Amino acid sequence: MLVLDYYVTNKEAPLDEKYMLLRKRYENGETHIISCERAVFGPFPKPSVPWDISELEKKVVYNPELRKLRIWIYKKIVLQLDLLNYYTIGVLIRIATGMLNKIDIPKGDKLVLHEHMVKNIQNEHFKIITECLPFVEPAEPGEDKPF
Repeated sequence: MLVLDYYVTNKEAPLDEKYMLLRKRYENGETHIISCERAVFGPFPKPSVPWDISELEKKVVYNPELRKLRIWIYKKIVLQLDLLNYYTIGVLIRIATGMLNKIDIPKGDKLVLHEHMVKNIQNEHFKIITECLPFVEPAEPGEDKPF
């Protein structure tokens, strides 16, 4: 999941139910659900020392504009994944891309963040859609299915 599974009470529930629960909790004022989540831009490169985070991850965490973008992505896209269709997700990703392009960070970092954002959102949406199909076996944890 793109949101920490920690906040879900029923771990065995399908992904669409988990997202519905998280969206309702967020709408009821539990904003901590998206406060420090940065998985949409991951995976990040390995840091030079194991007790630190990479330079790109530091930018995502500490840059106030990237933080605003990350929160917008979680509110408008991630928490709504079970409700959105493929076309709407595409439009929202294009809006997020425009917002990312306006942030003052190196172009190489923007490309990496954009690539990871699109891949993570599309893979999560694919998992939600295929999970409820009766003839598709669920993907193993950590296994990426092409979209």
